[in-house]
Amino acid sequence: MPHRLHLLVLFLGVIVASGAASAADQPTAQARYLQDELVRAAEAKNWTRMIEVGLQLHPMNPRGGSTAFNLALAYEQSGDPAKAAEWLVTAGRDGFAGATVVSTTPELENARKQPRYKEAIELIRANRARQFEAFKAEAEKTEPMVILPPRYDPSKPAPLIIALHGTGGTGKQMADAWRATASRFGAVLVCPDALRPAGSGYHWMFIDESEWLVLRTLEWTKTKYPIDDSKVILTGFSQGANVTMQVTTKHPDLFDGAIVCCGHYEPHAQPLPEKPPARWPRYVLLTGEHDEGAASNRQFADLIRSRGGEVDLHIYKGMGHSLPKAREKEFKDAVDFALGTSRGR
Repeated sequence: MPHRLHLLVLFLGVIVASGAASAADQPTAQARYLQDELVRAAEAKNWTRMIEVGLQLHPMNPRGGSTAFNLALAYEQSGDPAKAAEWLVTAGRDGFAGATVVSTTPELENARKQPRYKEAIELIRANRARQFEAFKAEAEKTEPMVILPPRYDPSKPAPLIIALHGTGGTGKQMADAWRATASRFGAVLVCPDALRPAGSGYHWMFIDESEWLVLRTLEWTKTKYPIDDSKVILTGFSQGANVTMQVTTKHPDLFDGAIVCCGHYEPHAQPLPEKPPARWPRYVLLTGEHDEGAASNRQFADLIRSRGGEVDLHIYKGMGHSLPKAREKEFKDAVDFALGTSRGR
């Protein structure tokens, strides 16, 4: 739990910093020092220090509710869920919009039992709804990167591969990684940007808008190109892999296969449907043995198999959080399995 809490602190720092901000919103040198100190306190599991730092940081730079959210995490971990719920209310008033994180993360389990939690989640959900509508309006103005296969024939339905980048990545990076494989199968390759800035690229900030953007990409592609509905694959790397698991388990009827590269499965955030679907996508899970998410890949594979799905799980020895070295061969085998033309490895 403490390690995951550290990741949540880092995550919230990224999503707030990535949003549009005026010069007045930019943190001072002191605020930046305190932000770093907040992370160090979380790493050390020093909740008292985390609270001390957060209380200093909040008046300087509420950061769209991120500071208040981190204070809520710290108070929960220190054994004061009532105070945690109060800070969730403050996070909502500051503009925090992470409704799914607040309502599902185990680190706030006791805060959700407090009387003030209802007020907090209503504020946060309202923030999220406003952000979501603004995101959709902006996304409607964009088009994803599309790579057509050689000798593309617009009169014939083609397979489709939608590839999602990881945090800080871009659609172009996924196009470079998947171009050769898509070409081999005569597939239309579509590589959207997540649109929320992160570093030199983008990231998938919220589950609901990520799901919406993937489904919009699928629908948009089918209006532009003839697509073979029996050969639709969703794939992603890292954070994009997490989105791949989320979307394909929620909408299994729309995808024939899913190729998950270095994803991390979290049951509380990505619950499987209570009733197994009539047909699961065929899942290919590719990850390194040293990747932090390797164990969760095994868990996900077991859950899908226990509910009647087909899974090809491949954990590479000596590899961490990266795409496979023999990429073209591994992707070719993965697509074969995802399309049902092989039995896996």
